[in-house]
Amino acid sequence: MRSLVYRTAWLIDTNQPFTREAAICKLFGSEVCSRVTDKALQIYGALGYSRHMPLERAFRDARISEIFEGTNEIQRIVIAANIFQEHGVRIRP
Repeated sequence: MRSLVYRTAWLIDTNQPFTREAAICKLFGSEVCSRVTDKALQIYGALGYSRHMPLERAFRDARISEIFEGTNEIQRIVIAANIFQEHGVRIRP
């Protein structure tokens, strides 16, 4: 994830197209975060949902990261459209 973020930041700093890389960062980061918090909730069980556990907040944050600023499905469409555009194929959602 760190490498993806650094590459995207480098593309932005050098004024190169970065739409695909930004979408990949958002998609990969939100999915990994969600997967990790889900596994932590499996370990903690019902205690992980209680308000006094930091895991409860992490679970809410992980879930909103999949929805906020474009859902993961939209990010997949952006990535696919960008890849196909390089080969001269135009897709519409």
